[in-house]
Amino acid sequence: MLSAMDMVSCVFAALSYLPALGWLVVLLVRRQDRFAMCHLRQSIGLFLFLLAIILVWLAFSWVAAWLPFGMIASSASFALVIMAYIVGAVSWIVGIIYALLGWPIVMPFFGRFAAAIRL
Repeated sequence: MLSAMDMVSCVFAALSYLPALGWLVVLLVRRQDRFAMCHLRQSIGLFLFLLAIILVWLAFSWVAAWLPFGMIASSASFALVIMAYIVGAVSWIVGIIYALLGWPIVMPFFGRFAAAIRL
């Protein structure tokens, strides 16, 4: 069973999965809490991963629009974007659950990059 202090840490770690507002709260209130900061890094890494996916798709679609039948390739590649966002949503939910359970997590694909983020 977790102590009251550990439960507070778990709540702030779960709060870190709320973009912008949750990030600011954790940075301002629990900056010295290694567990909350670990989950904050994973949350920021997840956000940056999803942002990169959509930006890469937008750039690809813009280039493909200039090619014959490029819009077909662009539309078909959007399925990969949807798949990445489904993986992102599942990772987000799993991250919140692991934070509330008190487990540190390194998410696949971007977890090692996220762990290296200096805040």
